[in-house]
Amino acid sequence: MSHVLPNTPPRTVVRALARSRSGGYVLLRRAPGDRFAGQWELPGGTAEAGESLERALTRELREEAGLALLRPPTLISTAHRRSPRGTALHEHAFRVEASGSTTLSHEHDAFCLWQPGDEAPGELTESAAELLAFAEAA
Repeated sequence: MSHVLPNTPPRTVVRALARSRSGGYVLLRRAPGDRFAGQWELPGGTAEAGESLERALTRELREEAGLALLRPPTLISTAHRRSPRGTALHEHAFRVEASGSTTLSHEHDAFCLWQPGDEAPGELTESAAELLAFAEAA
């Protein structure tokens, strides 16, 4: 049962369609014990109070995948979603070029570098499925 108040503003989240120097897009698998355990997603998360979207994206990419932006990100989509707990989300997705060696946070237990034309490594989150389709079409 959701306990979200009807007039609660949506939580701002960012996602990175992050292309590595090798040309693959970074996907992270949620670790066991998480409500999305086993699902593959793009790096990202919640913007902190007063944090710009670009700063939140830079922080989340570093925290979740150990990667850094090579150049300013490009906004490619915005979407209104609901979390599994019913929280309203306003998601901002960016295309980014990333550098560094992928390292995982405690939230994830695996990563892959997906190439357009390849099969997904497993079940994708709704957001990841939509954004990989965008990458495939580009």
